[in-house]
Amino acid sequence: MLPRSPFTPPASKVTASTPAEAQVVQGITDTELLRWLFDAHRSFTQHAEYALAHSPATIQAYRDAFTNFRHFLESEIGAGRRASAALTQIELWVRWNRERALSRISTNTYFRMLRPFFRFLNEQHGVPDPFRGLKAPGPGEVDPKARSADDCRRILVAASGYPWRSPYQRARAVAIMSLFIYGGLRRSEVVRLTIEDVSLEEGTVHLRKTKGRNGGSFRTVYMHDRLRGALADYMHARKDAGIEILDLFVSLRTGKGLTSAGLREVARVVRRVSGVPFSLHSLRHAHVVLLLQGGAKLHVVRELVGHRQLATTARYLRVWDEEKRAQIQRIRL
Repeated sequence: MLPRSPFTPPASKVTASTPAEAQVVQGITDTELLRWLFDAHRSFTQHAEYALAHSPATIQAYRDAFTNFRHFLESEIGAGRRASAALTQIELWVRWNRERALSRISTNTYFRMLRPFFRFLNEQHGVPDPFRGLKAPGPGEVDPKARSADDCRRILVAASGYPWRSPYQRARAVAIMSLFIYGGLRRSEVVRLTIEDVSLEEGTVHLRKTKGRNGGSFRTVYMHDRLRGALADYMHARKDAGIEILDLFVSLRTGKGLTSAGLREVARVVRRVSGVPFSLHSLRHAHVVLLLQGGAKLHVVRELVGHRQLATTARYLRVWDEEKRAQIQRIRL
C-alpha cells in the first residue's frame, strides 16, 4: 500500500502560484519528510519490480540514485536548510555531486535513475515534478577502461597459478575470469548464473534477466574454445567437490551461491597476484575491445555484449583509435 503523501494541504491554503516547498503539510519535520520519501521509494521500487518487471540491476540503480539524493537532502538539513526546499533543487543536487568530484557519467546515471521516482510521486501523490523541463547532465567523454590483451593473459595465469586451498577454488577462479574476458558478462549476470544456463555441448551460456526494462533482456553468449575449456574444468571440479545446488558458482564456506562480494574477493586475490589493477567490469570492456580488434562488426558486438544502443558500443572504437595512435609513435627512423 502506498504511503500517504504529505503534499496534500487543504485546498484553501494553496494557490497555483504556491511554491512546491510551501505545499508541505504545515508542521511536518525534515525527519518525517525523509521517512516518507524512503517509504515512497520502497513503494516505487516494488512497483517497478513486480508491475513493470524491471531487472534486478535496474532496481539496484534506482536505489543507488535515491541513496545519493537522500545524502544530498541530509547535507542540506545539516547546513540549516529545509529538506522540503531542497527537494525541488535538482540542479543544486547535480552541482553538489560535481563538487564532491563524482564522475560525469555517475552524475548522469543518478539523474536518469532518480527521474522516474519523481514521475511516480507526481502521478501517485500529485507531488510537483522538479525534473520536468530539465535535461540530464552530459556524461562527458566516456573512456572505457579496458585492460590490454597482455593484462588479460596475466590475469588468467594468476588465477590458475595461485595456490588456492582446493582444486575447486582454482577451477572456479579461472572460470570466473574467463567468463568476463572471453564472454563479456556483467558481474550481476555472473552471480545469477545456474548450471542450467551453461551448455558445454552447444558451447553457449544463456543469460536471463539481464540489465534493462521488462525484466531485462535474454542474451546468449557463445563460448570461445578457452572459455569452454575453463567451464568444462570447473564442472568437473564442482562435481568432485560434491556440489549439487543449481547456482553455478558456489562458496565452499557457506554452501550457497557466490555473491557479488564473493566475486570481488576472488578478483582481489587475482589482482594482487597478477599485478594488474583491474576491476571486473574493465574485463568486460576488454572483451568488447578485443572483439573489435579482431574484426567483429559493430552491430554484432552490440548484440553479443547486450548494449541497448549502438552508440554505447561505438565508444570503444575511440579506445582502439588511441591505441593505433600510440603504435604510430613507435616508428623509429
